[in-house]
Formats: sequence, structure tokens, C-alpha cells
Amino acid sequence: MNLISIIIPAYNAEKTIKKAAQSVLDQIDVNLELIIVDDGSNDRTKELCEEIREEDNRVKVFRINNHGVAYARNYGISQSTGEFIGFVDSDDWVEPHMYSVLLNLIKTKKLHLSICNFSNELNGRAVQSNNDGKQSGVIQGTEMYGQVYYSKNIGGYLCNKLFEKKYIKTRIDEKYAQCEDYIFVLNYLKGIDGFAYTNEKLYHYNRRNSFDDFGYNARSLTLIPAYEDVLKIYSEFAPVYMPAIRTHVLKTYLNFYARFKIICDDNTELKKKIQSGIKTYFSIVMKDSQVSFKEKLNIFLTYVFPKSSLRIKKVVLYCRRNKGKW
Repeated sequence: MNLISIIIPAYNAEKTIKKAAQSVLDQIDVNLELIIVDDGSNDRTKELCEEIREEDNRVKVFRINNHGVAYARNYGISQSTGEFIGFVDSDDWVEPHMYSVLLNLIKTKKLHLSICNFSNELNGRAVQSNNDGKQSGVIQGTEMYGQVYYSKNIGGYLCNKLFEKKYIKTRIDEKYAQCEDYIFVLNYLKGIDGFAYTNEKLYHYNRRNSFDDFGYNARSLTLIPAYEDVLKIYSEFAPVYMPAIRTHVLKTYLNFYARFKIICDDNTELKKKIQSGIKTYFSIVMKDSQVSFKEKLNIFLTYVFPKSSLRIKKVVLYCRRNKGKW
């Protein structure tokens, strides 16, 4: 029977790691190994991982110095022996038939990637998701890139997907702290003809309704070059979606510009970089007939009133999430 390697990166996950691991070990009708990579935790994660390993010989535990989730996942891939690779976050959990369903999709559809829908969880309860109504089926060719971008059910996430290891040609980019999973998925799509999707919610994603401040740091700023990489991939493999991707990149620059204005940052070099990005995409997007008037108005107002626009958007987002809408 085909071996599936499930990788769980864990950092200070003492409250959730056992539930996540057990949900993987409870999988039915599959042959699997569970690889837990303790990314330099300083709580009881190490001890709990050892307990999990001692209770089940399918578990491998590796402890590394803290390098971040991308490094930990790549390390897990390097230690894996399975033909297929899946990822689970240490504070999430999966349905007991998730990987049997995903493996069966790959085999019956004769494809090299399968994807399931997922349930958003907040404080231990399911919340209303932005279900886009995507129906189960096979997606092929250029449309794969469109669905990964547009469909909230499919997305550029790692954890609702089963990958075939021999088709992983590019590892997760460790220089990015955000969007690295999306880029990994896009790079994977380059080597396959299509993927199978089931609308069944088999993965449980633990959300946090955090209302962060308006600042940024070196980690969050990696989102800018990351989206530039996304833009390059779409320009080469799915140019039909370029208007939407360019708009997204512009909005990313505008978001950081608003944050920059709110906290009155005096970093001249960063300011020039952000303004240069806005200048590069603003006129292209505003002149693009495929970009809606509503989207253009949103961009214009954010550009003219950056501080007010960002504050309003963050309050609206927080209120929506309090009502369980994601």
C-alpha cells in the first residue's frame, strides 16, 4: 500500500500537538508515517512529541533549532520516505478519512494532486466560512492557477492538499515568512496537468481573531517580494489572470503604504520602495478594463486616504470575524 508522509511542524504547541497528531494517526485505510518537526520549542512540546512517538511506531520526531515553519516543513520533506506528502499544522486536526479520500482521488483520476475543502474553527467551534460553492471535480490546465487564486475552498494553502513527492521539484522558499505556501503550490502546478477537488470538508483549520496593530516588521515585509514572485509565475503560466494578480500586488503595496503613514516611519529607503511599487502598478491597474469599477474605487480611496481606509477595513474585518465570517 502506498505510504503517505504527513508532516507537522511544531513550535510551542503543547496545548494542541497531541490532538493534531492523534487525528493523523487515526486515519483509516491508509499506510502512513507521521513526521513531527519540533522547531526549537521552549515549552513542553518536546516531551509531548516523545510521548506520541513512544506510543506509535509510525511516528518520527525531529528537534531542530528554530528556523521558522518553512524550514521545518522542508526538513520534514527531506526526512520523509512516503510516495505522497501531506501537511498538518500543529493546532489543527483532520477527519479520519481525509487521506484515504485524497489518495483515492489521485488514483482514480490519475492525477498528481488532490485537494479537499476545509472547516474554519474558532475557539473550538465551527464558524461560517466564505464557501464559494466550488463543486467537486477535476481542474486542468491554466484554470488550475485561477482556482488556486480565486477559490477560497481550494486556495494556495498546503494543509488541504495531498502532493506526490516525485513531483515536488521546488522546496518551500524559506526567505519568505508569508505567502511561501502559495508559491510552493504554484511551483508544484508547473509540473502537473491537473488536480482533483472534493468539496467535502476534511480539514479543520483553527483560526484566531487577532486584531493586530498597524505596524510591520521584517517578516511581514517579505510579502512584497513574495507577491512579485507570484506575479512572475502567473505572467508565464497563466497570463489570463494577470489583471487580478497585478491588482492584488498593488493593494499589498498600498496596505504597507497606509501602515507606513499611520506609524510615521522615517525609513526613507522603505518608503521609496513602497512608492515605487505603487507607481509601477497604479496606472496599469486603473487603466485595465478587466478590473471592476468597484475595485478601482477601493484602490483610489486607499491611495488618497491611506490611514482612514486601513483603519475602516480592519474594523470591518474584525466585526465580520466576530460574527464567524471568514
